[in-house]
Amino acid sequence: PLDWPAARASPSARPPPRVGVARTAPPRALVICPGRGSYNSPELGSLARMGSRPLWQPLVDEADARCAAAGLERVSSLDARARFERGVHFDAAHASALTFTLSAADFAVRAAAADWAPVGFVGNSLGWYTAAHLAGALSFGEALEIVLRTGGWQRRHTVGGQLVYPTQDEGWTPSGELRAAVDGALREANSAGYAALSIDLGGAVVLAADEPGLTSLKAALPPVVRGRTRFPLSLPGHSAFHTPLMAPMAAELEQTPPFAPTTSPLVDGSGRLWPAGGEACDVAALREYTIHEQVVAPYRFAHSLETAIGALDPEVLVLLGPGSGLGGAIGQVLSRMRWRGIDSKAAFAQAQRSDRPALITLPPAGAAPAAEAAEERPLAINE
Repeated sequence: PLDWPAARASPSARPPPRVGVARTAPPRALVICPGRGSYNSPELGSLARMGSRPLWQPLVDEADARCAAAGLERVSSLDARARFERGVHFDAAHASALTFTLSAADFAVRAAAADWAPVGFVGNSLGWYTAAHLAGALSFGEALEIVLRTGGWQRRHTVGGQLVYPTQDEGWTPSGELRAAVDGALREANSAGYAALSIDLGGAVVLAADEPGLTSLKAALPPVVRGRTRFPLSLPGHSAFHTPLMAPMAAELEQTPPFAPTTSPLVDGSGRLWPAGGEACDVAALREYTIHEQVVAPYRFAHSLETAIGALDPEVLVLLGPGSGLGGAIGQVLSRMRWRGIDSKAAFAQAQRSDRPALITLPPAGAAPAAEAAEERPLAINE
């Protein structure tokens, strides 16, 4: 069975900042970078809505040039298409480039506004490369090259797949019944083939498997309906990420250049804190984690977030774009931690409606509020 975490008491937190009230210093913010799956039809046209073009245009220009050199459609062209096309925008290389570039651009714009001060970075799956870039370990171009290599590998090879399954009830209370179903399904799948935890989101898990394992998981997991979404939910175009089946993809990253010392703290998918700067950060170990360990081992996003909140003591969390779909998963982790008194989906929704939101997002027009995003747009929380 999986090592299911117990509810954790929230670390003592600073009083949350009031939105719109003058402060002597901007609130301390933990910045969260989403993974692939966060760019969906509502995100089409994100650049046109972003504003502050001089801050992000150089990043997009570099991304466009690197995509064109790799034989891919340019990020700016993908985002400016008249309509969202699943076969184009969900293509592994396109989705990866879109997500990374728009997250970096969003940070450039929002950090310049100085409404909050970053105290550290975490990411979810592909968002780890974004976090490593924003924390100073990689240049924009270096991080994008990793993103394009992994996306290109996925374009050429599909190894197994992924599916999502909830482990909390509709009010975000951990469900022993759902967890037992996951454990049982994994046992059955490993008799038929191979299956394992891929990503722990806190209130849901992403399971990865080879083809026989996937077939077994789909048959063994009891159907669950949340809003308009039916679980288990297969993720189109995904391989068995964050499992040993991805060792060949890790080999593609061996030519990644040395990392630089981080300029901001960084918490990885195992919950390890990489401190900022100089000799404090083992950059060789950080590179090894990035190009190998996290490629073939489970990405424990929930544990990463809990560690970052406990170690860095933020006053507020900031979720970068594209989209806001990861907001639901973040809310589920905060509920499990009871951070700032949030102990349920209703409490998280109430906090988000207050003048002291726990999570700052900039959802595009038509996107679901963060409290509902986990159920309304599940692809956006997963990878």
